Amino acid sequence: MKNPNIDAISFDEEEQEILDAYNSGKLESNPVGNHLLLAPQETVKKNKNINIRIAENDLISIKLIPYQTLGVFCTNIPRGG
Repeated sequence: MKNPNIDAISFDEEEQEILDAYNSGKLESNPVGNHLLLAPQETVKKNKNINIRIAENDLISIKLIPYQTLGVFCTNIPRGG
């Protein structure tokens, strides 16, 4: 569906190509792809619950570490299997 106000806007070459492709029906309706749309949903899914016994002093120390830094440590843990 063409916007009536679109003619009043000037586009650069790349934008004009995209607009022309859209208006001619050559542009995909979902150029991003479903796998990129599902990625955020997959990220927040819980995979497993675990229980960890830890000394209170160690827990306090861990809570003081910024979560970004803690994430780096967690991603570098060797996985068994």
